[in-house]
Amino acid sequence: FNRFIRRIDVNYDTIIVIEISRSLFDTDTELYFICVYLPPTDSPFYDTSDHSNGISILEQCLLELVEKFGEVSFIICGDLNSRTADKSPACVDLTEGLLAQDDPFHTSVRKSQDNCLNDYGELLLQMCSAFDLSILNGVCNGDEDGHYTYISQSGCSVVDYFIVSTNIALLPQTLTVVERLDSQHLPVVCTL
Repeated sequence: FNRFIRRIDVNYDTIIVIEISRSLFDTDTELYFICVYLPPTDSPFYDTSDHSNGISILEQCLLELVEKFGEVSFIICGDLNSRTADKSPACVDLTEGLLAQDDPFHTSVRKSQDNCLNDYGELLLQMCSAFDLSILNGVCNGDEDGHYTYISQSGCSVVDYFIVSTNIALLPQTLTVVERLDSQHLPVVCTL
């Protein structure tokens, strides 16, 4: 895969960006695979950061990539510490006019086992709307119910996501939350 991918240097401690050549998946634009961890709102991380929240860090990274590379598509994954309940970004409808037997998005309503919408979740939804991004959790084959991705004694939530540019939304085929006991965060696996 060396000829299809390269690491892009970014100045964010909690973000890794990999450029994927458009020829690998036959897409119209280069894909930028972004692995991210956003510290929670009460983290001391923000005491020394130029940003007041993790969503603004991710948003700044996306802006810099668009400014540097022009028209691009994103695949974002990671622990975003954002709870979006069953909300979808405004003006984004993955399923309108796209329903077919082999379509990975067979539901028009995003579902989630997590009913909470927190401040980060609101900001994440706004960012997704601004960048024309779609949340795959709760709409993609394999995760039709929006399974919990974080399980602890104090409660369960959906905070680990796969988010893609709407123009490549049909590229993912399945999204699965894998049950395991060695971490409170469950692996979220997206098959392309």
